[in-house]
Amino acid sequence: MNIEPNRSARSMPRLARRENGGAKQKYEHYLALARTEVAMGDTVAAENYFQHAEHYLRSMASPALVSDSKSPA
Repeated sequence: MNIEPNRSARSMPRLARRENGGAKQKYEHYLALARTEVAMGDTVAAENYFQHAEHYLRSMASPALVSDSKSPA
């Protein structure tokens, strides 16, 4: 990533400020929580965590989808 050194973090795009792998770590975290809840028999809590995990899974996939949609057909 090539960013001008005197450019403040506040003016950078939000995605550029994120750590690499942040979404992946959160996805794995929520997936582990969901699996724990399934093992304990709490399907409602498990579904909640699965939905959180899905959000991060989609956020990891979205940059690829956006770049594919911008390429000429």
